[in-house]
Amino acid sequence: RRSRESAPPGTRLCDYGPPPPPPVRYVSRIHVEDICAALLASMVQPAGAADSSGIFNLADDAPAPRGEVMAHAAALLGAPLAAAGDADAAGAGVSRRARRRAAEHKRVDNARMRRVLLPGGLRYPTYREGLAKIAQREQRRGSVAPPG
Repeated sequence: RRSRESAPPGTRLCDYGPPPPPPVRYVSRIHVEDICAALLASMVQPAGAADSSGIFNLADDAPAPRGEVMAHAAALLGAPLAAAGDADAAGAGVSRRARRRAAEHKRVDNARMRRVLLPGGLRYPTYREGLAKIAQREQRRGSVAPPG
């Protein structure tokens, strides 16, 4: 079996133009306190209540590009981006699992969770508030230095 040729006969390689940019990879996050609130709310739903059974997507309100989330986390920690877990920047030193996760695309709709389980909203509605809370806790523990 032969490989496919790189260009049709009579075509120059430069006729293809630049390669397309890599796709933006979105991720959905949710703070552990919001997960607990949703789980508790699911346990107190009346049996047989309309729309109370089935699967709920637990996610915050702002799916965001993975790089944006990682850059924000790195800034909160005062760390370089690669140290915050950017698999593309870290290169060969990153595990296969981390590389696979960096290529995933997970944009999750949380409308049903918000409507049925948490109609009052999330305590940490986006990754920004959730990561800020985590960074504050880690700074109080002395695990990380305050940025700046």
